[in-house]
Amino acid sequence: MSNNIGKNIQTLAIVTVTISIVICVIFGLMLMSAGNTLYGDGSGVLLGMFLIIFGIFAAVVEAFLLYGFGELITSTKNIESMMLQQQLPQTTKPVGSSMVSTQPEPVQLERMPYYNNIQANHEKNTQASTVTAPPPVPQKTVKCANCGQENPSFEVNCQKCGQPLV
Repeated sequence: MSNNIGKNIQTLAIVTVTISIVICVIFGLMLMSAGNTLYGDGSGVLLGMFLIIFGIFAAVVEAFLLYGFGELITSTKNIESMMLQQQLPQTTKPVGSSMVSTQPEPVQLERMPYYNNIQANHEKNTQASTVTAPPPVPQKTVKCANCGQENPSFEVNCQKCGQPLV
């Protein structure tokens, strides 16, 4: 396998589009000349022109897709190599007459602009939509005769000692 597969795919796209265009032109011209001699009504010229025009169009579209795929692979390899640079262990390099241990400098990957906009909008929306809780409603309480604990009025037994509330 090649280490530079993305560039190989891009080269393949250029070669295939060139070969496809040449073949479409040759067969289009052959169809134009053979169609005129067989039918004599000009339909061969139309078919030949159709083959040349749409054959070249199809070859160019195919080349764009294949070349884009090669570009995608190359970009992915570049991102992978940048990420691996961040994970390298400590290295030593000569400084003057001694060896000095250094950490590789981390590669800073900037956030994409649309991500920053989304994050800023989210922070603005969360600040604007903060809801404060309503003030607590005062509850009626009942004091336990046994331990003196204040209990809500709906309680049957004391929360602290478990004695029935009167």
